[in-house]
Amino acid sequence: MGVLVQHASVSQGQKPKVLVARAQVVQIGHDGDHVSINVDEVPDELYLPTIPKVPEHLRSVDVKAYEPEMIAIGPFTYELRSRDHLKGMEEHKKRYMKKLLERRGKELETTLDSDMRKLEEEARTCYSERVSLTSPKFVEMMLLDACFIVELFRYTALNNGDDRSDPIFRIIWISRKLGRDLLLAQNQLPLFVLQKVYDRTTTPGEKDFHGMIFNFFSYVFDQVPAPSGGALNAGKEIEHLLDFIYKNLWIARPNIEQVENGEFTRTARRNTEQVEKEQEENEEFIRIRCATELQEAGIKFEKMPETTIEKLPKAPILFEEAKGIMKISELTIGNETESLLRNLTVYEQYQNTPYGPLVSFLDVMDSLINTAKDVKILCESRILTNYLGDEEVVAKMFNRLGVSVCLPPANNYKAMLKNVNKYCDRKWNKWKANLWHNYFNTPWAIISFFAALVLLILTAVQTVFSVLAYFQ
Repeated sequence: MGVLVQHASVSQGQKPKVLVARAQVVQIGHDGDHVSINVDEVPDELYLPTIPKVPEHLRSVDVKAYEPEMIAIGPFTYELRSRDHLKGMEEHKKRYMKKLLERRGKELETTLDSDMRKLEEEARTCYSERVSLTSPKFVEMMLLDACFIVELFRYTALNNGDDRSDPIFRIIWISRKLGRDLLLAQNQLPLFVLQKVYDRTTTPGEKDFHGMIFNFFSYVFDQVPAPSGGALNAGKEIEHLLDFIYKNLWIARPNIEQVENGEFTRTARRNTEQVEKEQEENEEFIRIRCATELQEAGIKFEKMPETTIEKLPKAPILFEEAKGIMKISELTIGNETESLLRNLTVYEQYQNTPYGPLVSFLDVMDSLINTAKDVKILCESRILTNYLGDEEVVAKMFNRLGVSVCLPPANNYKAMLKNVNKYCDRKWNKWKANLWHNYFNTPWAIISFFAALVLLILTAVQTVFSVLAYFQ
C-alpha cells in the first residue's frame, strides 16, 4: 500500500488545518516486476491532527476512559450510536433540534443544512483518519450533534441547570455524564462547526459562546476549569471542546515565562541546536521523594492561594526553597476526574511543542503520591479535595495516569525538582528525615520516645536531688 496525503483547504490568512493520510492502491504490473505509486499530490509538509484517535498503547491501559457512556458525538464514535446505552440520547438530539426549529422557524433548517455542507470538507480534514461516512450522513451528523451541544449549553446558561421540565436536567448525574462524554478525545466536533450553529441561532443579550462553554463545564464538573475571573484563554483559537478545557484548565497552564518567550506555541519551530540542547539537558531523569518523605525532611505543603487571571503565579507548582514550602494548585478528585485527565493527556501528546505542562504536572504528582498516606497529607493541606473517599483509590489513580505516556522533552518543573532535592540533601534535613523515617514512623514509637525522655529526665532530677542531699 502506498500513502497519498491530501492538503486541507486553507483560505488566505487562515491557519493551516490538519493534513490527513489517505490510503492509495499500489498498481502492480501483470508480471509483478514493477510498482507504480502516485505521489503527485503528496505535500511538502505535514501537520498534526486536531482531533486524533486515541493510540492503542494509551487506550489499552483503560479502554472505558475513552468511550462514551451516554452520548456519541462526531464520526469516530458514529458506529457506537446503535448501542443500547447510547440510543436514548439520539432521540434527545432530535428533540432539541425540534425545539430549536419551533423557536426560530423552519427556514433555519435549510440555512443550517447549507452551512454544514459548506463546512463539510474542512471538518473532514480535522480528523486524523479518513471518515468513511457519505456526504449526506456526515452533514446530518454534524447538524444533529452541533445543534444538540449548542442548545444544551444554552439551556444551562439560561436556567443554571435547574430546568426540571427537561429530562436531561431533571436528574443531575445525566448532565455530569454528558459533560464527561463531551470531553472525550474521540468524541469531538470542530469548534467552528459549533460556532456556526451558535451564530445562526443566537439572540441579542445572550452570552458569547465561549462563556456558555465555560459556564456549562463549571456547572457539571467539580473541578473549576480556571482561576476566578473567567476563562484563561478566551480570546485564543480553540479547536474543539476538549481543547477549550485544555487551554483553560489551570493545572495544564504552561510556565508563564515560556508563554512570554513565545516557546509554548502549537506551530513553534526549533532549530537543530535548540533540540540537541533540550535533549542533552533532559537526559538526567529527575525524581523527587513522595509527600511523606518530603514532609519528614521538613518541607511543608500549601494550597496555591486563590487568584485572578491578572495575578497568575508562574506555574501550578512552586517551591520556596528558603522557607521549605511547596505550593500546589488545588485539584478536586471526583468520579470523572481520571477520564478527563486521560483524554487531556492524549490531546497534549499530539501538540507540536517540546513542553507538556499537564503531563509534567501529573508526573510531579505521581512522584509525590505513592501511598494513601501521601494522599492524606495533600488532602490535609487542602491541595486535594477527595470526593472518592478512599485515599488508596486516589493514589492508584495517580500512579496509573502516567502508564505508557511519553514525557515531554522539556520538563516544566526541572528547576523546581532540582531545588527540592537540593533542600532534602542538606545535612540537617537528611538527619531529620532519617530520624522521623526510622525512629518516629509510628505513633507508638513517638510515645515510647517521649516516655523514655520523661523517664530520663526524672532519673536525672532524682540523681541531682540525691547528690544535693548527700552534700547537705
